[in-house]
Amino acid sequence: MKKITAVILTALLILTLCSCSVNIGKKEETTTQTQVYTVPQTTQVQQTQSVEETIQATEAQTSYQPELQPTQQAVPATEEQTTIAVKTYYSDNPNNKYIVAVADRYGVDKACLVAFIRTNSSVPGANVLQFKGNRDASGNLITTKDELVYVYDVLDDGTFRKTNREGTEIDGYSGIPFANIAAKATFKLTEEQIMPNIEKYKTDSMYRYD
Repeated sequence: MKKITAVILTALLILTLCSCSVNIGKKEETTTQTQVYTVPQTTQVQQTQSVEETIQATEAQTSYQPELQPTQQAVPATEEQTTIAVKTYYSDNPNNKYIVAVADRYGVDKACLVAFIRTNSSVPGANVLQFKGNRDASGNLITTKDELVYVYDVLDDGTFRKTNREGTEIDGYSGIPFANIAAKATFKLTEEQIMPNIEKYKTDSMYRYD
């Protein structure tokens, strides 16, 4: 009787241990599955892709350098554009072509005329000044403001303009609005810009090509 009881108790103990082992295994399996599903793999992949895309976009922005359009050209900082200034020369040579042109057209004594020839100009030609003809003790033509009578503008294309101080004796100003005012302005500018420098022109800018 005691042996039978011992066998039954042993069998019950084995069943109990097996049952506990099975339950523990299920709990661990359940726990492991739960942990796997709490952090899905797809979420980690999406986060990784998002970060990589952000890095790539940032690198693209910092490394982007726009190319010059066909109409744009890179100019070295040391390169400078150069322009040729208009140069004016003086001539009282009676054979100068501008002096001859005025004398022939208006019947003026060449000895009363001096020319200021423009070079490197968009309107090549000369301003020819007519003086009264008075001379100093050395026989030189007096070229002061009070001796100035007419101002002529002679262009290489054959255009002539003439004015006196008052703008009352003019030629070649037809078609110009307020012609008399424009003519007077030409005479005045000549007095203010050219006359004070005549002696300097004679010494520094004498025309040598007559």
